[in-house]
Amino acid sequence: MTKELDNATETVEDPKADSEKEAAAPEKKSHETVDEWKAENERLGKLLEARNKEEAARRKKLEALELKEQERQEASKTELEKAIERANKAEQRANELRLKDMRRDAAESAGLPKALADRLKGETLEELEADAAIILASLPVKTAPKLDPTNPGGLQTGETEAEKRKRLLI
Repeated sequence: MTKELDNATETVEDPKADSEKEAAAPEKKSHETVDEWKAENERLGKLLEARNKEEAARRKKLEALELKEQERQEASKTELEKAIERANKAEQRANELRLKDMRRDAAESAGLPKALADRLKGETLEELEADAAIILASLPVKTAPKLDPTNPGGLQTGETEAEKRKRLLI
């Protein structure tokens, strides 16, 4: 008899568990026809387009707010802060020009083409010259064409040796 009770309880399903499973499972839509798929696709396309427009509007608003914040910060700076900022920018530009000038000098002293001067790395003239020497060593060396001094090259007429003998009557 206990076996029968055990079997009976195994076959009885808990109605609460079923309702919880249905609530937890995502809602699935069945699309049985092509028209339903097309309609769903069109609806999702419109939704995506609307969201893209909203995002573009938010992005524009954020850019405008960032610009206003930057202007506000600039207006709140004292004259001393503005002068310090200008001096820092001028010093940075002077350093860039000094480094460019040193690169040019290092390339020139090493015999490196001017087009490769911007490729040099280093902070001091010695470092730049060492890098220029490395780059110069890696460039292919131009060699003069080999010419036979006894035969500097005859006229290239395109005639064969037999035609030449016939012409010279040999």
